[in-house]
Amino acid sequence: MRPPSSSTVSLFDVKVYSVIYFSFTLSSKDMPQWHLWNDSFYTFVDTTEMTWEDAANACSSMKEGAHLVFIESELENKEVSRLSKVASEGQNNRWWIGLTDIETEGVWKWYNVSLNYANWYQRQPDNGRNGEDCAELGYRWSGDNIAFWNDYQCTEKKKFICESGFGKDL
Repeated sequence: MRPPSSSTVSLFDVKVYSVIYFSFTLSSKDMPQWHLWNDSFYTFVDTTEMTWEDAANACSSMKEGAHLVFIESELENKEVSRLSKVASEGQNNRWWIGLTDIETEGVWKWYNVSLNYANWYQRQPDNGRNGEDCAELGYRWSGDNIAFWNDYQCTEKKKFICESGFGKDL
């Protein structure tokens, strides 16, 4: 039996190379820090504040397939809440998330994906200032470690949370 030539690459080698390359990309100094949970990566942009639309564009330019975070379950909301507390260093920051009713007032969607889970603060969304068409995640109303959602004017500047995932339909 002949040993494999030096140009032969096994499937195992390809997988290891991919993992090493991907890990390098995530820890690069030019890239934000991405946190893995379940089948998604999250990054918390707290160095600048942007309007909802600018934040959405910033997420999509960071990494192919990245977008403002979609929170699709109570477990995911708890994890994003925990990570946002860490990123905020205990401050009561408010973050843009990918939820909006900009197309049709009162019909909230994650871009074009229907809303199946919600964690609105009491009496929210209320469109209180008219034109509150984008959602923020925040703690200022909450005494525990779970962040709630509030509708807010999309033109306000806030920190934001981006998500990129494996197996997520956008």
